[in-house]
Amino acid sequence: MTKRILIQAPSGLKKDVLKVYKKLENEGNEVFVSANPCYGACDIDYYAKQVLKADLILHFGHAPLANMEYHGVEFVETKLNYDVGACIRNALRILKKEERVGLLATIQHLHMLGKAKEILEKNGKKVVIPKAKGKIAYDGQIIGCYFEHAKDVENMVDAFVVIATGIFHALGLALAVDKKVIVADPAKNEAKCLDELKFRFLKKRYACIEKVKQAERIGIVVSVKPGQFMLDEARKIKKMLEDKGKDVYLIVADEISNEIENFGLDAYIIVACPRIVIDDAGRFNKPIIGCWEVNELLS
Repeated sequence: MTKRILIQAPSGLKKDVLKVYKKLENEGNEVFVSANPCYGACDIDYYAKQVLKADLILHFGHAPLANMEYHGVEFVETKLNYDVGACIRNALRILKKEERVGLLATIQHLHMLGKAKEILEKNGKKVVIPKAKGKIAYDGQIIGCYFEHAKDVENMVDAFVVIATGIFHALGLALAVDKKVIVADPAKNEAKCLDELKFRFLKKRYACIEKVKQAERIGIVVSVKPGQFMLDEARKIKKMLEDKGKDVYLIVADEISNEIENFGLDAYIIVACPRIVIDDAGRFNKPIIGCWEVNELLS
């Protein structure tokens, strides 16, 4: 039976899914591919599915969030095939005194955990892999907005190693725990300790929080992406700020960009993916902070 299928993938996989497009089309299906950005399993293109009246979203590159219900979505958890050995051996050069290591990986590298654990243990390290809980679907998995499973084992380890390309996930973990965090990148065969980057990042964040404290008119930006929608949190922050005498406005957006600055407010609080504040703060001319930083704002 012919189906209407919408393919969704993050930027790095958009070229690759065109092969799947042709295969599905040759099987008699009507196929579309989404050009919209795709940041994770929190960002399902249900609107395009509704407009197209598609039977299925084929979502590449992410694992489903364990605490989220999906409708008409099939996940394809793409694996990246690199040799993890070199980057783990480079991580060992940084782990000179640390004997107990927490080990995590992004979904694309999750299959590398076994070999990484073996190398670390052969070099005298005791390895702890955090158990899945909350949003996390698999033991040892790391996403950019949830670290409670890692915090559960924080007192059992001396450092964490995160297998990932790029630093976003590892930096998020570094901000959540008080232990050394090393990102091991199998694509570049590199390992890097994030202590210095964490220090520089926090210095900038505290400076930004101070600017928001001085702001009189503040926008609270709520994402309407299905896995990021936190209206109750936004309402709570709005009330707390109004109790402090601030003039506060609720703003909604799908793709959050510096378009919000057209409202002419003094500062903005982002109730959405932490990537906007961690990776993209430089795109904004006005100070922005994440909802997790509000306690610092009110202190």
